Amino acid sequence: MIVFGLYNQISNRTPEYQEHIKEITNFAVSLQTSFVKDSFSLIIESSNIDDIIDYASEKGDWLYLTSYGYRSYKHDLANDILNFAIENNYSIVGHILHDDPKHDSKFYSLHYQCFMLNLKEWKECGKPKFGGHENKSTVLPVVIRTDENIHDDYTPLEIFSLGETKDYDGPLVEGWNIVSEFLKKGKQIGNFPQEIRKFKQHLYPENGDGLEKVLAGEEVELTDINHKNYVETTSFENFKGGVYVYNTDNMDVDYQAYTKNDILNTVYAVASGWKPLRLLEAASWNENTRMVYLDYSVSALNYRKWLVDNWDGVDYNAIIKYYKEHIDQEFQPLFYAYQDYSPEWDKHLEIFGGLENWLDIWTRYRQLEHKYLLVDLFGDMSELAFDMKQNSGNNVIWVSNSFYTEACLRNMRPKELNSKYKSFLNIIINNNKAIEILAPPPSSYKDPAFRFYGKKFT
Repeated sequence: MIVFGLYNQISNRTPEYQEHIKEITNFAVSLQTSFVKDSFSLIIESSNIDDIIDYASEKGDWLYLTSYGYRSYKHDLANDILNFAIENNYSIVGHILHDDPKHDSKFYSLHYQCFMLNLKEWKECGKPKFGGHENKSTVLPVVIRTDENIHDDYTPLEIFSLGETKDYDGPLVEGWNIVSEFLKKGKQIGNFPQEIRKFKQHLYPENGDGLEKVLAGEEVELTDINHKNYVETTSFENFKGGVYVYNTDNMDVDYQAYTKNDILNTVYAVASGWKPLRLLEAASWNENTRMVYLDYSVSALNYRKWLVDNWDGVDYNAIIKYYKEHIDQEFQPLFYAYQDYSPEWDKHLEIFGGLENWLDIWTRYRQLEHKYLLVDLFGDMSELAFDMKQNSGNNVIWVSNSFYTEACLRNMRPKELNSKYKSFLNIIINNNKAIEILAPPPSSYKDPAFRFYGKKFT
């Protein structure tokens, strides 16, 4: 079982900055805990790595430790890292560094940004401390390293020892002690390969104060390349041309109030994937049911309208390509980063009962009244509120994870984001006599994702 640890290496910074970076980090960590089988759901957090390892050793077999500022672009990356460790007989997989061109005057380090640790073997090695920055005289193993590096000349693919030791007197850096004790016991340690590295990033929030100022709303010129890249890629503007052609969230629908006996009046939904049709199918609908798409992306609304007006429902992957080539060259189909969305079409057909059943649903769905609203859930929602006020009945609204994205977690402080979420709930509730809300909250806001308000229409 994998235990997840979260290391706070910026505990000396302002509480506001710590909270903001924590929420940004949790976006990746909490997502991975939900996709890892047999994981310890509670994330162990501390500003002391040794405390995390010690507590984790009581809960599971492996520890995946990440630090504040960790990002990931793959929901099951922890599984990939674990499999890589097992297949290569590595006791630790992480960022092994040997910043020493001569390879003889400095010892190796394990960077704290993230690593996978075999907890059973940690116990076998005497429960060694992680090790920090210090100067000391000690006995260290003679390390054998690969000539090949992950990059540059200080990141060997793996290291091990044949049992020889040598006296050492000089500087040591983070992770030196756990590396030393594992190697003395004949354990092998592997570096993250490129196929894993491309799915993750460390923001280095401990470096300088530029990122802290940007997150606080100040306009400053960033010099750290990691900070600069993060701020640029998490701009709201970057997502306005993108369209999620398949859903990345769960396609199941568990209504609190509606059943197959309840006919829906209006389904309000962001223009993303096929969850809106799952909302229809989870209850009942007829020719009077309305579909209202609300989104801040003009591209997403245009794409959805074009599908309803033109697509026969037969080959979705082909139509994505056609739309990009012939209708809107600026259209950017989105899915999980670096992952091919084409296998999702077969999964989609299976979810909707096969091609024949899907085509029947799609044909009937296209005949419904459709409306497309340009709505900013963090700003002006008056047009949405007006439409809701005019349309009573059994309504439902789904906004996916609009309040829990990397963009909103970066651009808004946790308290501000929670306030925006509460305002959204108030507008929806006050303008509907019956509404099922499917809007997962910001992670730190303790409120269920599914809730019903009002009284059902029968």
